Amino acid sequence: MKHIILSLLFLLPTLAISSEEKSNKEISPPIETSKKFELTTLKGDTLHISTKPNGLNIQEFKGKVIFLSFFGYNCPPCKREIPEFIKMHKKYGKELEIIAIEVRGLDQKYLQSYVKNKGINYPVIPFNKKTKRFAYHTAKKADWKGAIPFLIVLDKKGEVQFLQTGLVPYDALEIAFQKLK
Repeated sequence: MKHIILSLLFLLPTLAISSEEKSNKEISPPIETSKKFELTTLKGDTLHISTKPNGLNIQEFKGKVIFLSFFGYNCPPCKREIPEFIKMHKKYGKELEIIAIEVRGLDQKYLQSYVKNKGINYPVIPFNKKTKRFAYHTAKKADWKGAIPFLIVLDKKGEVQFLQTGLVPYDALEIAFQKLK
């Protein structure tokens, strides 16, 4: 089972543009222009995010591999990935950033308590109007249907390398990070 999940992780389509799409792009300009988002973490830090054709620029974490996770506080697979993310962040925090966006709308006060109780050591962003706008934009670009957890793995240049819906085991997270560091 672990091998199937690992294989699926690396076979999933990314947001990369194929050479055929690149040639079509010359004929007709892209529909979407670059968008900018400012998302605030529970600790009050603002993340400045701008989109690009194949990924995201997150100003505060340039030069790091980024795991961007959309999760729900009451989602069983989401809960199971938290210890794996904590372990990854402890081990690789200088080269890896994990950003979690709570998409079930848990009140900020309760989300802060949840983060504290779970020992989450990476930035968590509550769901609000700005986050909702970013989540909808991401869903459209990634053809994400809203199932959680949903993980986007960005390389050091902010290019999307992997997309995964569902729980990603620690071994697969480790492999993905090692390929990109």
